[in-house]
Order: sequence, then C-alpha cells, then structure tokens
Amino acid sequence: MQIWRALLDVGAGVLRLWPTVIRGTWFLAGTAAIAFWVLILFADGLLFWQSYAEPLGTYTGQEWDRAASWLLLGLLVGASALAIAVVWLPTAYRRIRVLARANGQDVLGWLVRRRPWQLTIMLMSFNAPLVIVAAVAAVLAAIAISYHQPPAGAALWAAGAGIVIAAVITAVEIFLLRRALRRRESRS
Repeated sequence: MQIWRALLDVGAGVLRLWPTVIRGTWFLAGTAAIAFWVLILFADGLLFWQSYAEPLGTYTGQEWDRAASWLLLGLLVGASALAIAVVWLPTAYRRIRVLARANGQDVLGWLVRRRPWQLTIMLMSFNAPLVIVAAVAAVLAAIAISYHQPPAGAALWAAGAGIVIAAVITAVEIFLLRRALRRRESRS
C-alpha cells in the first residue's frame, strides 16, 4: 500500500513539473532553431563572399556557387516564413480570440474596432508569412521543374513579391472589415 502511495506522490510531483518541462523544451528547441538559422546565414554569407569576391570565371563552378548562395538565402527566407506561419500564427490567433471574448465580442467585431495602424500590423503579421511561403515555394518548384539555371535572387524576388501581395491583401481586408462594420452598425 505504501508503495502505491509513494508512486502516486512521485506521479503528482511529475505532473506539477510538467508545464515547466514543456516550457523548457520549447525554450531549448527555439534556441537551437535560432542558432541553426544563424549558422546557415553565416555559411551563406561565406558562400556569397567566396563566389562574389573574385571576378566571374575565376574558378570552375563559380556560377553554380553564386546561384547556390542565392538559393540558400531564398530557402532561409522561406523556412523562416514557414516557421512563423506554423508556430506564431496559431498562437497569435488564439490570443486575439481570447481578447475578443474577454471584451464580449466576436473576433471580427474586435478586429474592426482596432486603430487602423494596429489592424494593419496584425493583418500583415498574418498575411506576410503565408504569402511569402507560397511565393517562394512556387518559385522553387518552377526552378526544379524547368531544369534551367534561375536568375540570381529569384527566391528573394519572390519573397519581396510576397510582401507586396500581402500588403495588397491586407489593404483589401481592412476595406472589407470597415465595410462590414458600417453595414453592421447601419442594421442596428
């Protein structure tokens, strides 16, 4: 009987520590991911330096090194946007939903009542990572399917285009949210 009590006490102690273990694990995983990101960025910087420090044609494979450095940078941008889209966006949406419920509103009503600059920042933080991932993935797929050497910086140009597209989507969303608020207020 005392063995079972001892096991239950140990189990209760582990359960009390479980949230701390989860937070520590997330902290270590985040730190490792950031360290890996910095390492890849450093390696890509060295690849840029090696391939662009000398005039074109100095060594065999220099064109491939230049293309690889741009591709690696594009992959880094796409992976960063994907990480934001997978980890940060669901957490931010949950936070917005909790804040809206605390004010006794639905998410749409809560969003519409934000200041224009707050709403723009919120919507851009949602739209930009998703559109950047889609744009970079489309360009990388096109490069892989075409079997041709891509222009330098194709993935970064796609990421830049993704930011522009996200800004346009955000502007349309703000317009539609304001319009929905005006309709809702006119009905009541």
